[in-house]
Amino acid sequence: KSMTGAAIEHASYNGGIAAVNGVITAQVDFAFVPLPAALPFLHGGGIKALGIADRARYPGLPAVPTISEAGVRGYEAAAWYAVYAPAGTPQETVSLLNYALVKGLASEQTRRLLLSQGLQAAPSTPGELAAQMRGERAKWDAVVKSLTPPR
Repeated sequence: KSMTGAAIEHASYNGGIAAVNGVITAQVDFAFVPLPAALPFLHGGGIKALGIADRARYPGLPAVPTISEAGVRGYEAAAWYAVYAPAGTPQETVSLLNYALVKGLASEQTRRLLLSQGLQAAPSTPGELAAQMRGERAKWDAVVKSLTPPR
């Protein structure tokens, strides 16, 4: 609403597949869902993708624009996954785990498997992940503050 001015009523669902089912059964007009939950229904023709909530188009659906390209300039709310270790894990262990993960994600077989499931590998260093988390926190803190009524 803050980016478009549209009056949209929120409907809670217990997960992405339940939300997709809400679209298919016309309980709701549209839903923001993780791509892995929507992909089987997109391929089966039960739903249509209106936009990708990431900064770039998804390679598995190249004809689907980003939401920003579709007209909501600057919109980005992509889901992402990260691997964490307990606080105090020795740096040598963190480096070894990061190396193994980056190497595994570089495999063409792994990339194809992830892509078929609606996911993309984007390996990074622990420092890059920390910077991404700080950026996400700042972005969403600003959104929450802009939507919170004054007391």
